[in-house]
Amino acid sequence: MSLVGKTILVGREPDRGRLLLSVDVKGNNKIVAIGNDHSVPNTVSRCRPNENRAHCRIEVLNDNDIRITNLNDANYTGVNGQSIRSAVKKRNVLLDLGGDNYSLNVAEALNILEKIIDGGGGGE
Repeated sequence: MSLVGKTILVGREPDRGRLLLSVDVKGNNKIVAIGNDHSVPNTVSRCRPNENRAHCRIEVLNDNDIRITNLNDANYTGVNGQSIRSAVKKRNVLLDLGGDNYSLNVAEALNILEKIIDGGGGGE
């Protein structure tokens, strides 16, 4: 499945502290947790897909371009080391989240999300 036209919520998993990605697929939230327990610092806002809350969101505009939007002025969201509120970028950027600059390779994360959705897993 292509993520073009989809919006992905990004943040810290509330209970286990992993990175959480959530995307709506046909009315159902598909959730992917990345990393080890407590690997994402508390400076990254929690992702609560059912409440439509997260640290930031990524909108997949086409096969190459994404729009990254910080969802809370108190959050730090950076792209390739520069703070952003909202910006259109290429998929291959590094996203820095929170005051501890948790780094996320966006292209790798989107590839993982696509594979899990295609395989039918990832829903919680």
